[in-house]
Amino acid sequence: RRLGYSADLRKLWEQLGGLERLTLVDLDPGLGHSIGCLKLALLRQHGDVTSAWFSAFGADRGSRVQEQDMVDGIQKLGLDDVDGKELFWALLPKTPRSQTLGLSLETFDPEAWARHQERAAGGTSPPSPKSQPSATPAERRPCGKTMRLVQDFVGLCIQKYGSLASAWRQVFDPKQHVKVSNADFCRALRKVGFEGSSKLLWQHYDVGKRGHITLKDFDSESAHLLHEFATRLVARYQNLDEAWRSGFGKHDRHGFVDEGGLNKFCASIDFPHDVRRLFGILQRLPGGQYVMLKDFDLLGAHLSRRPPPRGSEQAAERSKSCVASR
Repeated sequence: RRLGYSADLRKLWEQLGGLERLTLVDLDPGLGHSIGCLKLALLRQHGDVTSAWFSAFGADRGSRVQEQDMVDGIQKLGLDDVDGKELFWALLPKTPRSQTLGLSLETFDPEAWARHQERAAGGTSPPSPKSQPSATPAERRPCGKTMRLVQDFVGLCIQKYGSLASAWRQVFDPKQHVKVSNADFCRALRKVGFEGSSKLLWQHYDVGKRGHITLKDFDSESAHLLHEFATRLVARYQNLDEAWRSGFGKHDRHGFVDEGGLNKFCASIDFPHDVRRLFGILQRLPGGQYVMLKDFDLLGAHLSRRPPPRGSEQAAERSKSCVASR
């Protein structure tokens, strides 16, 4: 409607695939593939998008890069099948300011920009590339075959489960063990219906060769949002149960909260990120209108530590004193 499109929307949706949600890959496969390859390469070599934006592209103090900066950065990353010039102009907003100043980090990755703003407000700078663990040549320059493999896998997960976080919760770590082994990962791939190389896919996610992966390896953006939410929650409340009662105002463990309720709660704990995105991550089946207390199990280890009952510390001290006096 904003674009002024007045034809049959239902028919257009069916022509686009009739999925519950559309991604850039559905609308423009070429551009979606290029952006996906670029972000994966940046994360592999620099650890996070913010550091990569300044290190790989040499962004100025305004966090902006020019066309040649992007072309040179993509060449250094070894992405021969990504046209830096074409990608730059596809991403650049058609506004006089952007046309003059260049492509901003806020446009390229809004969440990375928000994290950069937080660091700036706190007086800290992006992590230095030198502080990142060294990577092998293969890790620094992931091949196009692996990139396409990951893109196909991510697309399959989103198509079947709505999001990577939902796929992780439903198939890869349904019992919330937090860590997933190679054997469990391969079994989950069969359930998903992935027919590509499980070995290459595992090598992509288990970069540190630890023998297991976590949600942070699988979907770093969702893991970051959950971590930020959990950190602010436990800073205000003793545990999730108290937050559910006092913060959300729910006295029934089987109650539910809509997006508006989550938005209000997030405002009360000064959560600065995208609440709608968080709401979608918390849902077991994306697209619903509510979340329940059990849906917060994705917070996992962030909320696993609960303080001892009142009086237990004093009782423990008295017990120690009695033992010592005997």
